[in-house]
Amino acid sequence: MARVPTRLADSPGERELTPDEDQIFSLIDSRLDEDEIAFVAGMSSAQTAAALERLERLGLVKYEGRGEIADATEGGQIRPADEIAMGAQMRARVDELFPRLEALSDAELLHVAPSASLGEIRKAYYALAPDFHPDKYFRKNLGPYKAKIEAIFGRMTDAYEKLRAERRRAGEAGKGTEPVAAPGAGPPPQGPAGRGTGREQAGGRRGEIRPADELRGEAPARAEAIRAPAPGRAAAVREPARPRRRVEIDPARLAQAQTRRRQALAAKLGRRPGGGPPGAFARPGAGGGGPEQAARQAARGALEGLRQRQKRVRAVALRRQCQHFVNMGQRAFDDGDYEGAATAYHLALAIAPDDPELVEIVAEMERLVAGE
Repeated sequence: MARVPTRLADSPGERELTPDEDQIFSLIDSRLDEDEIAFVAGMSSAQTAAALERLERLGLVKYEGRGEIADATEGGQIRPADEIAMGAQMRARVDELFPRLEALSDAELLHVAPSASLGEIRKAYYALAPDFHPDKYFRKNLGPYKAKIEAIFGRMTDAYEKLRAERRRAGEAGKGTEPVAAPGAGPPPQGPAGRGTGREQAGGRRGEIRPADELRGEAPARAEAIRAPAPGRAAAVREPARPRRRVEIDPARLAQAQTRRRQALAAKLGRRPGGGPPGAFARPGAGGGGPEQAARQAARGALEGLRQRQKRVRAVALRRQCQHFVNMGQRAFDDGDYEGAATAYHLALAIAPDDPELVEIVAEMERLVAGE
């Protein structure tokens, strides 16, 4: 029966440890036994046993029985194994599979035949992996089974990736082979317009080397064959381009259109709510100077109306802010916090320095604070 080491100290302190002993010490959590620590650390059982023996001699670890699992919570209370959040059937599967991870082949681990197809491998992996996925037991007490299912899931994923890569390489190698013509087969397939395949066009039969002068002499005829339409398809007839229609722009009509747009914009600005008192600007055509001058006057009136509206909005915002600080000062005064009340009233006075009532209240608050 494998033993479960438990730490007696949080750190080695001044004790000198080898790298292997330090790694083993960092993996001890009162849940993993010797075999599980060896697997997680990637060491042999002999190396792990030697490191644990020296840690025990140094007084850093002790051993617990395998029937109970030390809880990681403060106080080191012992928690029975039946409180692990994993069913008995699943624990039996993990205990049966975990010691055989290294001995099983990739295909045996996924329960598929060595010659299984990529689809069969994918189907087997997605049927097995969810049972051992660590997220299935998120925030649950698994004791030593946490490290086991993580190891099993990682090993299954590695097996799936390896088998998938092998099948894909085999598929690509099969696609890259040249087809062999059967005895008595017909001529190779012809390209468009009976011009043959690309290999025949470039150099005839495979492996045949033709002189460069001969190939250059065939170039014009080959280009003409490429430009010729395919059999049964009529050549496309390009229609002559239509002459573009020239648009004449009348400067007088353009000026009138621009004037109308400016007048419409000025009228729209003048009708906005809060755009100034009536008669702040003259409407287009109401006085002399022409439509352009009327439009400029309308725009100036609209801008002036916007400025007045912004001033009113700002004044309202300042009044609300001043009242907010006054309310804060009143609440602080009611609570007996004279210093806080004085600060709030000072802020209100900074917003409304000409308010005589605030000046008097601030002076009274300062006297109260000084009297304290």
